[in-house]
Amino acid sequence: MINPMKNIIYTHAGDFHVDELLAIALLKRFVFRGDEITIIRSREKPIIERACMDPEVFVIDIGLQYEPDKLNFDHHQAGGAISWEDGTPLSSCGLVWQWVRRHGFLSHIEDEELDRIEHDLIRQVDSHDNGLTKWPLATIFRMYNRQGAHPDTIFTQFIQALHVADELLENQIIQSQLDISSERALQQAWDECQGQNDGIVIVHKQLGNRSSHTLLAKLSNYQANFMLFPQTASRNNKKWYIRALPESETSPRNKYVFPKFMQGTSNKILD
Repeated sequence: MINPMKNIIYTHAGDFHVDELLAIALLKRFVFRGDEITIIRSREKPIIERACMDPEVFVIDIGLQYEPDKLNFDHHQAGGAISWEDGTPLSSCGLVWQWVRRHGFLSHIEDEELDRIEHDLIRQVDSHDNGLTKWPLATIFRMYNRQGAHPDTIFTQFIQALHVADELLENQIIQSQLDISSERALQQAWDECQGQNDGIVIVHKQLGNRSSHTLLAKLSNYQANFMLFPQTASRNNKKWYIRALPESETSPRNKYVFPKFMQGTSNKILD
């Protein structure tokens, strides 16, 4: 049972970070679903204490309390909050994600897609915010901070960074859908080419994933050599492309290199 919720979110003032930005983006998208919300940024102890005592407002990344039944989602208390099964501590992003998933706010999304979003976005943020890894995208959010600026300017920067978090979440959802659809088509193409075509995998379906060649290399355990695939250039014109595939997960090189006179060319007919 979820308590009644006010459209109010408390978080800390000062520098903002990717974990509370994405936590708020999750609430905006899946809980409030486009409704107008009030965001209060403060570090004043009486204000935060009152917020933590109000079970109808969200308190994110501040307050030293992880009490999901009271909508308090901080991970800075002694000993931390909780961890993923691999031991990675959760940030406020992971705490809110688990709460919205547990309470059915994500029930309209397939589990496979949710697992992909969780792996590619939520856990990356948690690991970065807790100092275990460096997540390159976090730099984008950090650059919106304006230390020493007027509070109004800082809040404006915070809102702009929150818009970026909204877009990142939207794009991650779409990318996860494309990845899953592409992987299914690529697996079928790889299965059909086994034992023929010298490792040339013919993909008949046009894929929306721009990194399909990387996906194909990985699911083939780096046995596939080339990917032949279509792209629609215009309504009545479909072109075919061929691309060499990576030799391993950690190598920047492809297994084969096309001659320089062929690289980047189109409509090339070879004798």
